[in-house]
Amino acid sequence: MLEDRITEIDGNHTETVRGNRAIKANNITEDADTIKFNGGKGVCTGASICPFMGKPHVDVSTTVFAGKD
Repeated sequence: MLEDRITEIDGNHTETVRGNRAIKANNITEDADTIKFNGGKGVCTGASICPFMGKPHVDVSTTVFAGKD
């Protein structure tokens, strides 16, 4: 069992999993200019202003967090 691992890659990294991939962790932190999931659209965050109410959205995820530019 590994206790800690740090890997630095100066180029690109690509993974292809032909079956399922499962990750179990207490917390997962990703920091990137752009994060894309399944080619979808942008996400609505708690910082997004509702065009109808003019206030931040109130029904936001307590599991997935995203920054807003």
